[in-house]
Amino acid sequence: PSSSHSLSLFLPFPFSLSRKQIEIIQNIINGKGRNVPFLLIGPAGSGKSTTLIATILEYCSLFPSERILFSAASRGSVDHI
Repeated sequence: PSSSHSLSLFLPFPFSLSRKQIEIIQNIINGKGRNVPFLLIGPAGSGKSTTLIATILEYCSLFPSERILFSAASRGSVDHI
């Protein structure tokens, strides 16, 4: 995907997103920094999981035939997502 996309947030997403989270999602969707993996880093409760889930939902809605590789430091983290 190479064109610029704005967020559709087409699915009923149960959490509100901050401006920063929306900016992060747009950067991921639009491929900013594509040469490196995207890392979401922050303290507990900072919205990393919410941002990741919203990003995955948005990406899948825009690019249904694409695949996503998600990894985490623990199985519990992967199960949470």
